[in-house]
Amino acid sequence: MSKNVEMLLSFLTEDAIWVTAMGTFRSKEDVRRYFAWDVKATPGAKLRETGVGIVVKGNKAFSEAVEECTMPDHGILEIPLMFVFEFSNDKIQQARVYYDRLSIAKQAAKGWMEKRAVGGIINAMKKGLR
Repeated sequence: MSKNVEMLLSFLTEDAIWVTAMGTFRSKEDVRRYFAWDVKATPGAKLRETGVGIVVKGNKAFSEAVEECTMPDHGILEIPLMFVFEFSNDKIQQARVYYDRLSIAKQAAKGWMEKRAVGGIINAMKKGLR
C-alpha cells in the first residue's frame, strides 16, 4: 500500500466519504487527516490482496486484502480487510473499510492482563459454539 497521502487523495472526489471503525470522514480534507494519522500509526504497512481480487458491478467495487503492519510496542500484525468503493466520474465517492478490531486486539495484546481481557471477550463470544 502506498503511503503517499497526496497520491491516495488523487483517487477521491472532493466530497468523498471514507468510513472505517475509526470514524466517518466527510470531505477530502477530513480524509487527508485520517490518511496522515494512518501513515504515522502504521508505518511500513503493506496490503496483500486475498480472496476474490476486485469485483466490480456498475459504479461499485469490492476488494478483500490483508494489511501487514508493524505497530510500535506490538510487533507485526496481520489485519484482514474488506473494502467497498462507490465511484463517481472515475473517482472514489465513498469508501467503506471493514476489519475485525478484536482480531487486532488479540494480536496486539502483550501483557498477561491484556491477553486475559481479550481472551475473556473472545471466550464469551464463542459460548454456545462448543
